[in-house]
Amino acid sequence: MLTVTNENGCVSEDYVYLDVIVLDELIIYNVITPNGDGLNDTWFIEGLRSLSAYNIKVLHRDGTLVFESEDYNNDWDGVYRNSILPIGPYYYIIEIKPGIDNNSGSKVYKGVLSILK
Repeated sequence: MLTVTNENGCVSEDYVYLDVIVLDELIIYNVITPNGDGLNDTWFIEGLRSLSAYNIKVLHRDGTLVFESEDYNNDWDGVYRNSILPIGPYYYIIEIKPGIDNNSGSKVYKGVLSILK
C-alpha cells in the first residue's frame, strides 16, 4: 500500500503492484577505461545483481588471476595488487550457479575484457 500526504494534510492511499523481472541473460560490457574521468572507469555487468549465486574471474593472458568475486557490485576498476593493470586484453569467466533465480543449472559466460586508457 502506498500512502501520500500533501502539504494541506490530505491523505490518499492506493495499492501498488511491483513486477520484478529477472533477466535471462547478462549484458557484459567488454571495455573499461580506468582513467578517473567517471566514464567506463569500472567494469559493468548488467543483470548480475538479480542473481544470488555466481563467481566472476578475470585472468591475464598468461593465466594469472587478476580479479575474483562472488559479490560483484560493478566496481572493479582494473586494479591488481594496488596498481592499474596495463592496457590490453583480459579474459573473464562468469559462472552462474543454480539457485532460486536460476533453476536451469549452471551457465558460464566467457569473453574478452579490454582495458584501455
